Amino acid sequence: MNTKLLNELRATIDSSKIKKADVLFAGAKLIVTDDPSRSHHEGDVVVLSPNASEISWLVEELAKVFVDELDYLTKYDFYPILGRTANYGIEKEKNIEQILHDMIDEAVRWQKRHFH
Repeated sequence: MNTKLLNELRATIDSSKIKKADVLFAGAKLIVTDDPSRSHHEGDVVVLSPNASEISWLVEELAKVFVDELDYLTKYDFYPILGRTANYGIEKEKNIEQILHDMIDEAVRWQKRHFH
């Protein structure tokens, strides 16, 4: 886990300078979209949000933070957990900053469960 990059992500969110991904995230059983008719496979976690580009940005950044922990197997656990966390925040009507912080917190918990 790249703690420096993780702290930078938290600071970026806290400063309200949240970035947007150029391409919405889709892979490893997670689809982030703003299109309600977006196709997906059974078993995929689909995050439907008007903030899909911000959520996709964070997913990509968290992949960099946890690059040493992610491989061809662990990614199928990691990415869906991020999506389920985002969906929970959306369901609870949290703001985008809260959702992104929750996703970071869940990623850290995932890393501790699997690598400590």
